[in-house]
Amino acid sequence: MAATFSHWNSLDDRPGQVALKDSAIRVLAVFVVLPQHEEEVQDLLRRLRSKALSSAGYQLGTVWQDVAVPYRLVAFESWQTLEHYLMFQGQEETRQFMKQIKSCLAMPPQVSLLQQPHSE
Repeated sequence: MAATFSHWNSLDDRPGQVALKDSAIRVLAVFVVLPQHEEEVQDLLRRLRSKALSSAGYQLGTVWQDVAVPYRLVAFESWQTLEHYLMFQGQEETRQFMKQIKSCLAMPPQVSLLQQPHSE
């Protein structure tokens, strides 16, 4: 079964309302890092994940490095609901982390939200 997803060019481009059901979601984010900022971005993503660990609704997360393109990082997260994820993204500290991360990227992050399809 394919998952339902929404795709945005960056975390700031997300629409005001997303038509996702009230169920667990997965976040897939791809970051293309400027080579001179690889360590800095990895550290910022670790710190952001540490912050998420204490946030309501956060389930798990990890960051992987692309084998073929080492400056491309892929982050996977799991949240109990879309609302939990959006609450976390709306926090000022999270926004500041993302601002710092974006300043080290070659292009805006590519973010997709995924959920299991609901059977009727």
